[in-house]
Amino acid sequence: MRNMARKVLFGAGIGIAIPTLAVASLWLVGTGGRTAQANPGVTLGIDANPATTPDSNGDGFYEEPLNWSLLEACRQVATGENFTVDVFVAEVTNLTAFDIWLKYDPAKLSVTGFDAKGTVGSPKFLTADPDSQVYAFGAEYPPPPQPHRYEVLAVDTYSPALNAAESGSGVLVRFNLHANAQGISPLSVNTKVDTDGDTKIDNGTYLQDAYSNRLGDTNGDGFFDGRMRDGAIGINTTLPDSDNDGIPDACDNCPSDQNPGQEDADLDGAGDACDNCPSDSNPNQEDADSDDVGDLCDNCPNASNPNQEDLDQDGVGNACDWDDDGDGYTDVKETAAGSDPLNANKTPEVCDDAKTDEDKDGSINEGYDYNPANGVPDCTDPAANTDGDAWTNPNDSDDDNDDFSDATENYMATDSMDACPDGPNDDAWPLDINNDTKVRIADIMEYFAYGSFMSHFGDSAYNKRLDMNANGLLNILDIMSFFAFEDFGTSCTN
Repeated sequence: MRNMARKVLFGAGIGIAIPTLAVASLWLVGTGGRTAQANPGVTLGIDANPATTPDSNGDGFYEEPLNWSLLEACRQVATGENFTVDVFVAEVTNLTAFDIWLKYDPAKLSVTGFDAKGTVGSPKFLTADPDSQVYAFGAEYPPPPQPHRYEVLAVDTYSPALNAAESGSGVLVRFNLHANAQGISPLSVNTKVDTDGDTKIDNGTYLQDAYSNRLGDTNGDGFFDGRMRDGAIGINTTLPDSDNDGIPDACDNCPSDQNPGQEDADLDGAGDACDNCPSDSNPNQEDADSDDVGDLCDNCPNASNPNQEDLDQDGVGNACDWDDDGDGYTDVKETAAGSDPLNANKTPEVCDDAKTDEDKDGSINEGYDYNPANGVPDCTDPAANTDGDAWTNPNDSDDDNDDFSDATENYMATDSMDACPDGPNDDAWPLDINNDTKVRIADIMEYFAYGSFMSHFGDSAYNKRLDMNANGLLNILDIMSFFAFEDFGTSCTN
């Protein structure tokens, strides 16, 4: 007969650890984090050919739904030509002020004027409301002889501000430009400026709403860094078109992939032909694992898996899923037990009855013929009495007397015939999750290490091994099991 398990108290301060842990557990239940992004859909951009503006009736608003193909970001002009370009906004809400900083090459272009108000009957976006009282100011910065940015600041001073705030899409400011010399000049409103030379950004493009919120400010620095569409002007020069799709590189949302239609379903500035998340807006195209699937839509953002295999369809790819087949048992657990981590119908073999073959290997209850070793698994052997109590194993609901019923242990796939682990690969004592023969904080932290706490069966983070009451939910009741039987802070050896 196997030696009976021996549990002893180890360490000090257990009385302190229990209430501390309870508080920590409750804190973890209520703690969460979220990242706010002000108006993530708002877009700023260049329309280099206002003749095709989507504002056909001149009311200051682009027609909805917005026809992006009418907004041409690139244009070719002749040396000495005077022409206009627009800076537009799309999908903005309650706009009352803006500060636009237009970047250009002063050797190729000059700004000769601007219009942020429009006229009666033909307003610009900020003056579209009849009650609007817009003040606008414009200047080159820094002043000549090195002009390289032009700032236009416009504020609707009507009060209350919300009554005249504008929502939708339209032209913020129209710039009058002069073509100075042959070449190519970029056009961009993606500008942040250190105006006083202290190496700190203190000016730049921004949008502000009626509540003084900075719109499109995704990182909280006060300036616009949302979706942007830059442009370019070719002066007596053909703009390069690397992919020969008829769209110059400077304005092509996929400069290396032919897409003459410039389709961009998620409106993030990256065309569908080259967007690593074509259905999810990710203008920076972050891809931490370099598998050509963007982090925002990658089911394993930190593990390369270009084919996005997800056997159990739980949203977590096989490359980073600790339970590929979604049967509730981790891949590590199943591999150690000899079952198949890629087949939900094959689970770790447990000692339960004479009919079930959990791992589908053709044998039933194999590996559980301990004492007496007579070819009959101990759980069904009428001669076996593992814990030496008044009941033989077939009539005992807790054969190893470890305070967890055989049914619960079989759910968790721990050894219901053994109360204590013999080594790191002997998963016998339910509370000893890391199989080090001790029950301590390290075991409890397994609930939080991979986000399993508050998960339920079917969730990618759920782990049957942690479900101490076998109810398909990992919560505070499972953690309280560590204290209910006065096992916390004890060790168990055979």
